[in-house]
Amino acid sequence: MDVAVFFRTNSEVYHGYSLIRTLDIPNVRIRIQGVSECELFRKREIYAVIHLIEKEGDKQLKLENDETKNWVRNKVSTLISKLNNWDSFYLDFAYTLVLDYLDFAESDDERHTYKEMAEFLKSSLAEDNPQLYKLYDKYQSQRILQGQQMNVVLTTMHKVKGLEFDAVIVTPSIASLPFDPTQEIYEDIPLSEHEKECIEEERRLLYVAFTRAKKFLMAYLGKRENAVMNMVKYAGDDISLGICERNSGLDNYNIGFNAGSYGFGSNRNIVNQVEKNAPVVIRKERKRGQNGAFTVFNIICNGTIVGQLSKSSSIRQTMEEMDISQLQGFFVSDVFYWTYKDTLAADERRRRDYDLNPWKYGYTPPEPFAIRWCEDARKQRFVFIVSISGYGN
Repeated sequence: MDVAVFFRTNSEVYHGYSLIRTLDIPNVRIRIQGVSECELFRKREIYAVIHLIEKEGDKQLKLENDETKNWVRNKVSTLISKLNNWDSFYLDFAYTLVLDYLDFAESDDERHTYKEMAEFLKSSLAEDNPQLYKLYDKYQSQRILQGQQMNVVLTTMHKVKGLEFDAVIVTPSIASLPFDPTQEIYEDIPLSEHEKECIEEERRLLYVAFTRAKKFLMAYLGKRENAVMNMVKYAGDDISLGICERNSGLDNYNIGFNAGSYGFGSNRNIVNQVEKNAPVVIRKERKRGQNGAFTVFNIICNGTIVGQLSKSSSIRQTMEEMDISQLQGFFVSDVFYWTYKDTLAADERRRRDYDLNPWKYGYTPPEPFAIRWCEDARKQRFVFIVSISGYGN
């Protein structure tokens, strides 16, 4: 049986995930779906499989006697058995995408290479499309992970259109109505026409959520859901849980730390020790460099610094505004790959933007991020980025 738990916001999904994981329910596989902070192929587990395939380059796929299929299966099985802190579901999920491509290649008259397969996987996983997970069910009998585990899928209501589950649980939300994480909602001010349209959209969203259940539906209606039904505002109450990231994305992290000479060593810890749902502390630290003193906000997991928040992070901004030196209550939501090639592309985009809008940069050309990559990071060609979620206190 597949059970889906629907939430309104990404933060609520991750908060729910952390609570459900602590229940330690046997024979249940819990996964988050459709709320990735960036392209799905950047997930540590998925990119590892793609990276294995990429290294084979222009070699042709060997379809006879399932040679390529068995080769990939053995490689992925080894990763699953050796890296216990990795998410085995996404390693297996990547393998089923390979199976789907091999089926396509076998039915095609033209020959295909490993490089072509890797590029196809990347393009297919450019976003966290919930429809892709249907392939995991399609290849159920060929998956590496077998067994009769119940699947519990946590996702937002926005990501379930066209999907169905045996049982659906719709959770009450404490997000503001109309939903705008950057604005304060005042319940005593009459609704504007735009706000009425937003609440109508929320009604349609609830309808979609309620109609995804094939057998069982459990809907918990709180203050926000009643406000939707009655077409009134709701100020929200997420601040009571603590401080969270207002906008998700890799922009919230200082990639230069993981790629620089000081922080590059943390990549080995991220590979061997960091796992999803591990508790995280954010700690402010004053440092002194060649240009004077500066402040960093370290991401600490298992007693080790595994990353830093960037100036774009709303968690960092709130800590600075409220003069908070440490927050706990966060956890690892995912681990992503970021390549040196990605940084070069980002530098090129910034250079072009500067040429068109120099005023945005104070008429000073932006310093390339690539120069912050140490020699070891450039040689490896990628680094890991630990993303966090939850509510800090």
